[in-house]
Amino acid sequence: KVLMYYNYGLGYRAGGFNPSVTDLFNGDYEKEISDNFEIGVKTSSWENRFLFNASVFYSSFKDRQQFALEPDFFIPGNFNYDKSTITGFEIDTKTRVSKYLDILFSYGYVNSKIDEGGSTGGDNGTATNLNEFNGNFTSFVPQSNFNLGLASSFDINETASLDFNVNLNGTGKIYWSDFNGDDSTSDGYQLLDARATLNMNKLSFSLWGKNITNQQYYLELDSFGFGWRGRPATVGVTIGYDF
Repeated sequence: KVLMYYNYGLGYRAGGFNPSVTDLFNGDYEKEISDNFEIGVKTSSWENRFLFNASVFYSSFKDRQQFALEPDFFIPGNFNYDKSTITGFEIDTKTRVSKYLDILFSYGYVNSKIDEGGSTGGDNGTATNLNEFNGNFTSFVPQSNFNLGLASSFDINETASLDFNVNLNGTGKIYWSDFNGDDSTSDGYQLLDARATLNMNKLSFSLWGKNITNQQYYLELDSFGFGWRGRPATVGVTIGYDF
């Protein structure tokens, strides 16, 4: 079976006012408009035991809003890039290897760039030229991501079952600053999660672990050298009841 689709969406984000006027921020910032296109295909084969989906997308932004801290006084605010674009693709598959095992895989790639920066800044005649960022990658956007998962489920008896799943999640390179400098860039990293669940009538007991390998990674970095680390290895138990 093959299904093809096409989608178009018009995006809108309202403008607003900044708390203070600086060399980087105007008193207000413009609304953001985007044209978003996507074309894709969904397929099933091998008696529905193999599913394959793929899509490509393109988004064009006018006055894309960007949040930042003013470098001298730590004043937060928003400004606009005149034009920027996002292109990319994503695929995902699901393969039923046997009655008790599914293999899941997905991969996505994103190319998010600033095409025309323009200029911005306060009313003191010292506007900031944003065209120096032309051609740079947009900050805070991972360039790729993937997931590789194993899932299994089987019945113990008529009222009990066991579910298992293991997932390896990967995040690609991230530029934390539109300068794209090495001092504000994170390389890709992978997180390993696992969960085992025992279901009995309306009760469920789960033993789970997240970031099992205790991978060190950042949730965010800024141009001042401050970083927010991701959560370390954690394990836990969850008990649920279905009313």
